[in-house]
Amino acid sequence: LSFQQVKEKVCKVEAKIGKKLPFC
Repeated sequence: LSFQQVKEKVCKVEAKIGKKLPFC
């Protein structure tokens, strides 16, 4: 996976649990 793909996946999970990571 590319960094961009990983970032997108992580940001989707973070959105579901109501958190925002700095790079999202």
